[in-house]
Amino acid sequence: MQLINTEHTFSFYNNLMSAKAPDNEFDINQLIEVIRYGYIKNDIKILRCLDNKHERSRLKESKLPCVTLSGTFEKRNKHHLQEHSGLIQIDIDDLEEYDSIFNTLISDEFTFVAFKSPSGNGIKLIVKINPSIDTHLEQFLALQKYYLDEYNIEIDGACKDIARCMLLSYDPNIYCNPFSDVYAELYMPEIKVVPEKHHNVNFKIDVNSNNDKDIIENLTVEIERNNIDITDGYENWIRIGFSLATALGENGRDYFHRLSRLNSGYRAHDCDRQFTNLHTRNNGSITLGTLIYIARLNGIAVIFPSQKDKKTTLSISNHPESHKPNLYEALKSKRLELANKTKSPAYTIFTNKTLDDLVEKMPKTEIEFLSIYGISQKRCDAYAKDFLPILINFNGNDSSIEKPIAQKYVIPKLKNQDERLFQELREFRLNHALDNGLKAFHVFGNTTLYEIVESKPTTRTELLRVNGIGERRIEQIGDAVLGIIMKHAS
Repeated sequence: MQLINTEHTFSFYNNLMSAKAPDNEFDINQLIEVIRYGYIKNDIKILRCLDNKHERSRLKESKLPCVTLSGTFEKRNKHHLQEHSGLIQIDIDDLEEYDSIFNTLISDEFTFVAFKSPSGNGIKLIVKINPSIDTHLEQFLALQKYYLDEYNIEIDGACKDIARCMLLSYDPNIYCNPFSDVYAELYMPEIKVVPEKHHNVNFKIDVNSNNDKDIIENLTVEIERNNIDITDGYENWIRIGFSLATALGENGRDYFHRLSRLNSGYRAHDCDRQFTNLHTRNNGSITLGTLIYIARLNGIAVIFPSQKDKKTTLSISNHPESHKPNLYEALKSKRLELANKTKSPAYTIFTNKTLDDLVEKMPKTEIEFLSIYGISQKRCDAYAKDFLPILINFNGNDSSIEKPIAQKYVIPKLKNQDERLFQELREFRLNHALDNGLKAFHVFGNTTLYEIVESKPTTRTELLRVNGIGERRIEQIGDAVLGIIMKHAS
C-alpha cells in the first residue's frame, strides 16, 4: 500500500453517542492507520461475534470511533459544514460473496480506499468527488446509479447525507489507491411515480392558461393558503428549484423562496444561494411537470381544461447507451477531452441527457445537431465540429473505442489581483485562528475562501450569502474581511 500526503481532512468523533461536536480532526492517512493496525481490533472482534442485533447496535454507538468523511464540521449537520473534504463514503451491506466483490471493486478506477465494515459482512468504500456541498447529493445519486449499472450493486442510500458518520473498523487488508480518479458525474433521477390510486387529493386548482408563470402563481397561492410544505426532503427541494429555473429562469427565485418558506428549516440566504446554484447548473431536464407532480403528491392537483379526462404519466425512455454503447463511450470520451482542455466540469460541455439524445437521433448536419436536447446555437457553433464527425463516421460494429478516463477536478485559477486578495485573506484567517486558539478551517474553509474572492462581497448582507459564513462569523470577523476586500478593490 502506498500512502501520500493528503489534503483530505474531516472531523473525528470518539463515538456516535457523542458525535455532536467533533473531538478532533483526521486525515485519510490517520484513518487508514487506525483501521489497518488494529487500534480498535478488540471491539471489532467482539462486535463480529455478537448475534443480538440490539447488542451490536449498542456497541457500535458507544465504542466505535467515527468520522464525518465528507468534511470538517462545527456541529454535525449540513448547516455547520466548515469545508468539504472532496470525499464520499459508499456502504455496501450484507454480502454473500465478499472476496469476489471486494476484488472487483478495488480494480475500479474510482476506488480510493476500501475496507471491511465493522460488522464483517459488508464493504466500505471511499471515493473522491468534487469538494462542494452544492453538488454532493447529485454526485452521490450518480454514484448510486454507477454501481448499479456497472456491478449490479445497491449501495446504502443513507450515505447521501453529507454529515453522515463513517464508523471505523479493523481490516489489515485495507486497500488504498492514492491515484484513483475523481468521480465528477452529476445525476438527479426522475421522481418516482406513485400509482394514481394512492394519491389523496385534497385541493384542486382549475387553470385556464398554459402560461407557466400563471400556473406556478396559482399553485403557489393555493399552497400558501393551506400552509402545505411540499419542499420536505432535500431531493424534492432540489427538484423544485430545478423545475422553477427551467420554467421561469431567474424569475423562479421568488417562488422558490415562497415555497421554501413553509419549511421549518427555511433560511433565506441558504435558499437564495441554492437557487443561484441550481439556476446556474440547470440543464432543463427537470421541467414544470415535476413541480406539479410533487404538489399532487402533497394533495394539490392542477387541473387543465384539456386534460380533465386524461391521466398524466411520466414516460421513461430506454437508455440509448444500452443499444449503442460504443458510440456513447466515444461521445463521452470527446466530451471529457474538451472539458479537460478548458479545465471545466464535463457537464458544462453537454449533460448526459444530451449525450443520450445524440446517440438516439444521430444527427448528421448542424441543423439536425441544433435539434438535440440542450444544444443551443452557441453550443452548436462551439462543438458541432468536434461531435458530428464521430456521429457521421460511426460504425456500429466498432469495438475499439476505449472507455474514457474520468475528469480531474481543477482548483480555480486566480487572477493576479485575486491571488493577492486570496493570500491576504488566508493570512488573516491563520492569524485569527492562532489568536483565538482555533484551527484555521474553523474560521472558514478553503471553499468559503475561494467563494469570497470570487464574489467580493461589499456588505455584511452579501458576505452572509457566502457558504460557510453565518451570523456569528459576521459578528466576529465580518468587518475585517470586508475591509480587506475593499482595500484590494481600490
